[in-house]
Amino acid sequence: SDLEDDGPWQKAVLHATLAQLTMQQGDHRQAVRHARAALPVLIRIGATDDEVQLRAVIIYNAIQLGDLEAAESEFAELTRINESEAVQGEMAFVPMCAAELALAHGDTARALAEYRRAVQQAYGMRLTVGISGGSGPWVIITTAFALAAHAYHAGPADLRHGEELFDTRLLLLNGEMLNERSLFIDYPVAGTMLFAFGVWGLLREALPAHEAIRLLVLAERFSYSQMMSSMAFDRIEPHAERAAPGLISAIRAEYGERRGPELLDEARRTLRGHDSDVPLVGTHRQRREDQDADQAGQ
Repeated sequence: SDLEDDGPWQKAVLHATLAQLTMQQGDHRQAVRHARAALPVLIRIGATDDEVQLRAVIIYNAIQLGDLEAAESEFAELTRINESEAVQGEMAFVPMCAAELALAHGDTARALAEYRRAVQQAYGMRLTVGISGGSGPWVIITTAFALAAHAYHAGPADLRHGEELFDTRLLLLNGEMLNERSLFIDYPVAGTMLFAFGVWGLLREALPAHEAIRLLVLAERFSYSQMMSSMAFDRIEPHAERAAPGLISAIRAEYGERRGPELLDEARRTLRGHDSDVPLVGTHRQRREDQDADQAGQ
């Protein structure tokens, strides 16, 4: 309501923020409206990282609407930016958008390969900027998106890659994002990982159904990102209802009005039962942490 009193830069920042928030909530049309309002100013001032994020929002919405021609046009611009500018953490958005376009065209093998490339680029960016561990938000988000896509689409040839992503997320969650020593917890980022963990656990029977579904509800209460097609709650909900009818509603009722910070201990307890799995993958995962992310799947 105060937009008219702000200058162009302030308006652009507000529209960009609203684009991200509405996209996270699954309101794609509003997200695109805000993204298009912010883009002209961001382009003019050279805010390339922000431009990449907002163009990704527009691409995904076009895919959702079935307008693949518009999505391809925006993707061409995104690729040009990536090739000509020094894009930071948002570099992973390029292969992620390529993955979603491939899914829209029915090419699941290419889509999953692009998602794995996005994870590799995210890990590479984390190493470039000197962040220890896997705590960079683009690493966590990209890994979560990739895992959820593998949960839905991985055939025998891609199954091992999905299992590796599942192992990576377990280490990121238990080892960094949600442990008691963490000074700052990004709840939507952590929730995105919880959601993907639950999707894989449920669809691939890697977790008991009641645990996987609890992770899904926890992700919802952590305000997880619903940006990509595999992250929609209404897509996994029918699978959860078939596995355990009524459990989603029961867990929601159990949690009442509690949200992220009030459910942090609950998330830790839900994950803690799988600590015994970590040493089995720790050596392999540390090798990826030590700049070998590009070796995944070879």
